[in-house]
Amino acid sequence: LCFSGLDIIPYIYNETHTKQYWMWLEGFVHHMYYISNFNSLLNVFNQCIPVYLVVALLILANDNRLTGFFGSIIFAYSPWAVFGMIPLCIYFLFENRNDIRIKRILNPANIIIPAVILAVYAPFYMSSSAASSGVGFTFAFYENKLEFAGCYLLFILIELLPAAVLTWGKFGKTALYRISVLSLLLIPLYKASGQNDFSMRASMPALFVLCVMLSIVIADTDVRSFPSVWSRSGIMSRIKTVSAVAILALMSMVWFQMSLVVLSSTFDGSERHHDDIYSFGNIREEENAFQVSDQIYVSFDYEDSFFFSRMAK
Repeated sequence: LCFSGLDIIPYIYNETHTKQYWMWLEGFVHHMYYISNFNSLLNVFNQCIPVYLVVALLILANDNRLTGFFGSIIFAYSPWAVFGMIPLCIYFLFENRNDIRIKRILNPANIIIPAVILAVYAPFYMSSSAASSGVGFTFAFYENKLEFAGCYLLFILIELLPAAVLTWGKFGKTALYRISVLSLLLIPLYKASGQNDFSMRASMPALFVLCVMLSIVIADTDVRSFPSVWSRSGIMSRIKTVSAVAILALMSMVWFQMSLVVLSSTFDGSERHHDDIYSFGNIREEENAFQVSDQIYVSFDYEDSFFFSRMAK
């Protein structure tokens, strides 16, 4: 629940310095965003919870007969998260399990079901009026490549490096760790939609893998096994432990601050912009409703789309 990057650091800095890139707690640079577990549960619970469940199922499965099925059903919940699921599914298909025979991989659950889901949901998502806005390689949205390189390095330093470093000692040599880290290094290089929903959602599977790995590292740490405090190795062990605890505390600050926002907005009774929209069946302010609709997957010209004009009939 508290898993996050070190977003609190640029937040504190930007609270005291006016910077052109400062937007919101987890948006300290333009066009590249990774979201904490807590914020994902607040805003896109319908996407992140299925991702968490499917990744957990893939980790726990003892064979690969349903890997394609599990991975493909994410497409029904999130069009972008499935891109982050693909490299993990490839890993789980071919990792050293009890039986890796090709005939177990090439079965209806791994081929036919993903094909059907793709055939149905791809035209559905492509009918969205907002699906094609702000699409392209991220560097194209910056004034120059030097600016992009600086923002990218800062983004990786804040969002990926803390969890990658803390889990390196125990999982650094595993293929799952390397695939997850590599995915998170590549995902920010592409953008789709104004707020880059691709980056925010495609990162959820790999971020959850790192979250699980970090939980295992914490659970397996036994300070009683450290060498004597007066020995050099004992001092280094304690320095590493204190550093890790400090990083974990900073990572949890995002959850802490968002909790305060939720509690204050819940109990102070103040009106918020989105309070005008309870559901698409109960819209209080039409103007605000269309402002939100423009940012999500709504098809305004649905009669002209292949899905609604052909498949939906």
